Amino acid sequence: MDQNNYNDFDSYQAENAMRRQKNNDSGAFWGGIAVGVLATLLVFSIVALVIWQTGSGKKSAQSSWEDNKKEETVKEDPISSDGFVTESMVKKIDKLANTIKAKYFLEEVTDEQLETGLYRGLLESVGDPYTEYYTEEEFIDLIQGAEGIYYGIGAVVSIDSETNLPKLGTIFKGTPAEKIGLRPNDLVYMVDGELTSGKSLTEVVSHIRGEEGTKVDLTIIRSGERMEFTAVRARVETPTVETKMLENGMGYLQITEFDDVTTKQFKEGMQELYDAGMKGLILDLRANPGGNLSTVVEIAQNLLPEGIVVYTETKEGKRDTYRCKGDK
Repeated sequence: MDQNNYNDFDSYQAENAMRRQKNNDSGAFWGGIAVGVLATLLVFSIVALVIWQTGSGKKSAQSSWEDNKKEETVKEDPISSDGFVTESMVKKIDKLANTIKAKYFLEEVTDEQLETGLYRGLLESVGDPYTEYYTEEEFIDLIQGAEGIYYGIGAVVSIDSETNLPKLGTIFKGTPAEKIGLRPNDLVYMVDGELTSGKSLTEVVSHIRGEEGTKVDLTIIRSGERMEFTAVRARVETPTVETKMLENGMGYLQITEFDDVTTKQFKEGMQELYDAGMKGLILDLRANPGGNLSTVVEIAQNLLPEGIVVYTETKEGKRDTYRCKGDK
């Protein structure tokens, strides 16, 4: 290496020394700035740490709640075959039932009432007035009503709007009710010594009905006077057809409902009108609540020409068609 190179190197070292000195001076200045910045950052770091820890605690609590919900969801296994009824539903139902038992004060509510109410509510939830739940007793009454034959005293019973007591309506001819002198608008105060007040119409009717040949004691209120009657239950066929001849040879036939006995009563009524010289027919179906589809078809076959009377269709689209053969 030549002298020039050494000189150049010495000059380089001298310049570096000067730079280092300047850097040291400026370093002291910037070092002070850095310390201040670091101190500030330290304060902010502490605050941030506290905030993070607080937020972390909240997040932890939130996560814990979500984990519990997930755990509950995991535990929410269906306990019914179709997967509808779950454990949480059972717990909620039980809680509501216990609340009713503890807080409802108008009258005592039985477990049977609550259970029946659950079933009714389930079917009512679909919003269809023709979708109903029946207890065994109610279903038997329904079937007997559809047959048009039952064992009782032979009187229509309803609830009086003023007294809330059961009230007798139509008294059928030749029935035990007519034979012992019961009348329409009689209020049924007691049945076999039990007050009817507070009981449902279904309960009262079920007590009045019974096995053929058995007795039932009735306490009746008529025009404010209390009267005692004893009836012997009998087989009663509900009259569902009423006929009469009008002017100009017009026959009048009313069908109040379509029961099993209605077809026979209809044919007998039509024959009476024919025998009386009927030239035309007025068929009155006002206030008829319905009844058996088969009965409707049987009656239609006596009135309509050949063709379709009605058809039913299932949810899957399967149809059952009922036809009239034109036989009159």
